[in-house]
Amino acid sequence: MAEPHHIQPYSRDRHDYRRSNSRDHYSGSRGNSGENRKYEYADQPRSMMHRKEYEYDHDRDHQYRDRYRGRDYSDDRHHVHVSHSRSPHREEISPRYLKHQKSPASPLRGRSASPIGHSPPMAPPPPPREFIPIDDPVERRSLLAQLDELKSKLHHNNGEHNKEISIIKVSKENEIKDVLAKKDALVEESHHRIQCLKREIEDEERKAEQIKEESIAMQQNHANRVGELQMQIEQSQSRLDQIKHEHEDSVREQIRQQDEEKRILRDDYEKLIDQVRKEYHSTREELKDILNDRNTLVSEAKTKLADLKHYYTEEMENLKKEVDHLQNSIQTSKRLNEKQNQEFDIAKKTNKNLQNENYNLQKEITKLTKDAEKYEIENETLRSKIMRLDKLVYGKGKSPFKKFYN
Repeated sequence: MAEPHHIQPYSRDRHDYRRSNSRDHYSGSRGNSGENRKYEYADQPRSMMHRKEYEYDHDRDHQYRDRYRGRDYSDDRHHVHVSHSRSPHREEISPRYLKHQKSPASPLRGRSASPIGHSPPMAPPPPPREFIPIDDPVERRSLLAQLDELKSKLHHNNGEHNKEISIIKVSKENEIKDVLAKKDALVEESHHRIQCLKREIEDEERKAEQIKEESIAMQQNHANRVGELQMQIEQSQSRLDQIKHEHEDSVREQIRQQDEEKRILRDDYEKLIDQVRKEYHSTREELKDILNDRNTLVSEAKTKLADLKHYYTEEMENLKKEVDHLQNSIQTSKRLNEKQNQEFDIAKKTNKNLQNENYNLQKEITKLTKDAEKYEIENETLRSKIMRLDKLVYGKGKSPFKKFYN
């Protein structure tokens, strides 16, 4: 009679050893050695091992989330750090950038240079303008009223500019929030899939435990059946390992894709910032040239106006002298009445010609005054545009050229 084949009972330790071997690949991906963790969970229950192995890593997710949210790009070429804190309109320049950009020969007395690049050489201050006193109170009040109106327009333009900057900042922050919300949705979906797989694995493990108990109870009478069940358990375990490998691979691929999308988004944002800076520099240089040309025209017009006023005053004095001389001649020499009458007619014609010339000079003076006021208004408009561009790039109150516009 042949001896019955002795069936080795199902070993829990051997099963745990196999599961710990299956974790070597994943533990190595986390930066730890598989040999050091081979028997780490051998004495723990299967449910705890399963939880440790498939638990969602929230710290790692927050690490990837915070990696690009408040990152300090101080090692890049453009050291601009945008802080996404509770204050939605705060922009800071990296202190490391300020440390390397200080120059002892800077005209700003130690303040940091522009973060966009080397600032252009500053033009020499304009020569002092000739002060022309205004004795007419009506004209003085008119000029003061015009000055108040220009100040109110400048204040209104500054308010509109601040509103535009606020709207742009809010839109950019909303775009970043949308990207983060999409990423969080993907992570939540992955977490849900992980939970589903965990429940499936727990169900499979419970079934395996039930089969194991039945096989131990029936191993004396049903040795062949126990062997078949043991083969089924091994197949189920291999299937679980395969599912685990596939799941880890899919999670890594999703994380890699999300990192790639973040990198592309950051590169696009930096390219957009560079383009805006280049356009700002070109526009500022053009506006400076236009402003210098207009200032030159205004100075020439004022000089010409002063010359015309001086010429007009001299002509009036000469005319008065001639009229006085003619009147004295009429009173003192009645005998030469006809001759004096002829001279008086000549003087009247001369006076009429001078009055016509005076009228023409007054018209030209009025035209030059209007041109000067028009150029001053255009200069104020250009100055407000330059100040608005400086505030857009450097922020409110941080422009190094602020003192040249006041």
